[in-house]
Amino acid sequence: MKAPQRTQGIVAWGLVAILTLGVFASLQYSGPESTIFSFHLGIAERDIQDVKAACLQDPTSGPARELLAQVEVLLADSTDVRITRIQREGRSAVVEVVYLTRRFGPVAVLFKMEKPVGRWLVDADRTWGLGARAPIGPG
Repeated sequence: MKAPQRTQGIVAWGLVAILTLGVFASLQYSGPESTIFSFHLGIAERDIQDVKAACLQDPTSGPARELLAQVEVLLADSTDVRITRIQREGRSAVVEVVYLTRRFGPVAVLFKMEKPVGRWLVDADRTWGLGARAPIGPG
């Protein structure tokens, strides 16, 4: 009779382990860093739908378009891109991304993030206003 109890214990332990791993895995992809990754991937692959899904505003608005162009130049010139700091305050966050570029050295951009409903989004207008307007461009 001990075999069924042992089997039930192993099954219960297995279910708890799967549930725990599932919760942690889902949280890994729900933070501002996940949106930053999607935003950069969309820019790198020139996939406007991915960029649009990661932005609070329409990515064709003036400041957003400028930010996208700036990030595209930084990505093209970078040997490494890292998130170095995340500061959260409720449904707002600031994510510092450092681009290690060949021509300009390390360039830090502070991305303003908002979580209006369910997921984090890049506030492109406010990010541009935070100082992403570095004098970087082609040439």
